[in-house]
Amino acid sequence: MSAEKKALGVAAFSAGNYADAEKYFTEAIEMDPTNHLLFGNRAAVFAKVGNYEKSLADAQRSVEIAPNYAKGYNRVATAYQYLNKVDEAIEAVENGLKACPGDASLTQLGDQLRQSAMSGAIMGLFQQAFARDPSLAQDAEVSGLMQEMQSQPHRIGEFMQDPRMRRVASVALSGMTGPDQAQAQEGVRTCPRTGKPCGCAHHDDHECHCHEAPRSAPEPTPAPAAAPQPEPEPLSEEEKLKQEADAVKDEGNKLYKARQFDEAIAKYDAAISILDLSAFHLNKAAVFMTMDRLEEAMAEAKEAERIAWDRRDTPLQKNKCLTRIGAILEKMDRLPEAIDMYNKAQLEHREKTTLAKLRAAEKRLRVWKEEQYKDPEKAAEAKAEGNRLFSAQDYPAAIKAFTEAIKRDPSVAIYYSNRAACYLKLMEYRLAEQDCEKALEIDPNAVKALLRMGRAQFLTKRYHKSLDTFQKAAALDGTNQEVQQGLNDTAQQIMRLQTGQMPADEVAMVREASLQDQEVKDIVEDPAMAQILQSMANPQAMQEHMKNPLIAAKISRLIAAGMVQTGSQPM
Repeated sequence: MSAEKKALGVAAFSAGNYADAEKYFTEAIEMDPTNHLLFGNRAAVFAKVGNYEKSLADAQRSVEIAPNYAKGYNRVATAYQYLNKVDEAIEAVENGLKACPGDASLTQLGDQLRQSAMSGAIMGLFQQAFARDPSLAQDAEVSGLMQEMQSQPHRIGEFMQDPRMRRVASVALSGMTGPDQAQAQEGVRTCPRTGKPCGCAHHDDHECHCHEAPRSAPEPTPAPAAAPQPEPEPLSEEEKLKQEADAVKDEGNKLYKARQFDEAIAKYDAAISILDLSAFHLNKAAVFMTMDRLEEAMAEAKEAERIAWDRRDTPLQKNKCLTRIGAILEKMDRLPEAIDMYNKAQLEHREKTTLAKLRAAEKRLRVWKEEQYKDPEKAAEAKAEGNRLFSAQDYPAAIKAFTEAIKRDPSVAIYYSNRAACYLKLMEYRLAEQDCEKALEIDPNAVKALLRMGRAQFLTKRYHKSLDTFQKAAALDGTNQEVQQGLNDTAQQIMRLQTGQMPADEVAMVREASLQDQEVKDIVEDPAMAQILQSMANPQAMQEHMKNPLIAAKISRLIAAGMVQTGSQPM
């Protein structure tokens, strides 16, 4: 598909539609980000519209991808030249000639750039000399030599043998400030007519010109024009074949979507006969996978992999080949091999779709291993060992034993509840509560799980939660002494909160813990409840509010959470 976009870009460039050309080359780059020709072509487009910074960036990217791409170096140098960075342009040419020795276009461009740099240096030299000694500008011979030298910088050595040019260089480089010093250093004589210092080469009266109207310094010869930007690369023979093969492949895709699988395979085979590319074999592999002909799918995917490496396809294309092999292995239920292949694909090129397949395969393998590990008899043995260790007060070891029981049979609530008891002993209250929640998911009537959950909530000062939990346990087993003890302990703490008997620092801890509960937080932040709570100083108004069951429940919740103190017995 990138070849089609490239062809459209070349056509748009040739027609002068540079905006369209940029668009097509950009789309082609997105499809094939390691194709140096596409970056080179877009660099030519940017140069045409005067965007030399972007042209430079694309040209540099093209030679990063293909270090032996001569036109890329040409474009880098030309972009630098347009940006008035001649030294960098020359360096780019030299780098190009190291990578592509003897390239004619780079050699020619290098000569032009060096001539341009030399001309600029010469003009700078003359301008310094004329500024320091205006008499030099009046010398027709010096001016003539300057023009010759500027137009033929390659003859600088020959020109500098001339005494007049050596004098110009001496003036420019010595830092002279006036004609007196020049006369002393160079033997400049006095004009026979004016008596002023004269820089003329001849001093007979009829040959001296310094008494005439001063000549201005001749206009500098323009620097050589910047080399024209290379045109976009035309389609190669292979790219033309790919266009033809892609068209046939697209027909196969339509047939595949229509579930005409045999016809689709025939089209893919036809595309392969035009140009044997890995992508077409991957298409065939996809068809065979859909038909559950997995061995044939694997053969095509392996062939795609071979071609991708032989042709040095992009890392993305190599990723696609390995990912397809992984998908086939996964469908064969060869999960470890599939995971290995997905990882190899990610090493070639990190891709979100491959990563998603990898994570899904890893999860499938993990679930499969968990299923294979299950054994109710061994779970019961691990539970018995956990009970023994708990009695011996070796709680960390007991946790390991109950964890083993859970792995062997995760459907038994008591295993989670027993591990929660260990966490309570180690003061890991949140972990204990989580295990109780899991046990109650399995068995909502597990009284021991409710008891241990209530205890964890009580010890973390979430009395409004522990009250609920112990009440649920009482509904299931009202005669249970542990349940009654839990209810009494919780009620006592709530009483201390309500009547102001609890120390302020402890109240602050209760409130902080309670505000972790979204239900309490919502009640506290409810503006209507805020107004109701403000009326608590008026007993009559409060009695009216308490007649509403919803409001009464919320106030009771806030009292248990330590948010409201009445200073008297509970309402």
